Amino acid sequence: MSKRILAILCLAALLAALMPAVLAEGVVVDSRKGAAGMFLFVQDNGDAYSGANIILGSDASVWPFAAAGEDGAVALTPEKDATYKLTFNVKSTGTEGFRVRWVSEENNGSYTKGDAAVVNDHVKKATEVATVVPAYFQDTIKEGETKTFTVEVKMDGSAAADGLIGNLAIRGQGGGNDFIVNWITLEGPVTPGSSGGGGGGGGGNPKTGTETYIFIALGALALAAAGAVVFARKAKA
Repeated sequence: MSKRILAILCLAALLAALMPAVLAEGVVVDSRKGAAGMFLFVQDNGDAYSGANIILGSDASVWPFAAAGEDGAVALTPEKDATYKLTFNVKSTGTEGFRVRWVSEENNGSYTKGDAAVVNDHVKKATEVATVVPAYFQDTIKEGETKTFTVEVKMDGSAAADGLIGNLAIRGQGGGNDFIVNWITLEGPVTPGSSGGGGGGGGGNPKTGTETYIFIALGALALAAAGAVVFARKAKA
């Protein structure tokens, strides 16, 4: 076997090792791409309230205690006990904070009893990643500001009915409706803690975990290709 063929085989083996890591990072559902099961509402546009609902299931036997609306649209069905990252970008027109909550229906209510019992218990700064839902980003934004908030939550498929499980909802602090959700992404499964220091920034697009793996794979490919070229030149010498 020639050294050039050996180099090519090594490169192929490297790609084969990297691709499962890229693919295993899961999916990204993005509201800006017309994702089904993500509903954004703006009261100033004539909606009954401002906020968002992210539908995680329509069959209680698959993802317990979450129900879709009449259209049956679902953003994704989580894997039980896997971690998912919710990122949302919001402009305030008066509202000073936000909550991420568990709801069982596709409406402005139906908060689960488990959610209601601890709705104020997990307060976070805008720059922090919330790891529990309900999450409360209290007094984190001012009128006219645009910020990005991040939640990493383990989808506990063993939670009791009406507990900390269901669909995800974004609501204004104190029931406020003076805000606009610009976009939402839901990504997973992800590695817990992969979001680092969280959001709090402006209107930029999020860098997903899948994109990070792709960049790593491309970098490794470039290094491997460069090494193969050097190896081949030395073989000719």
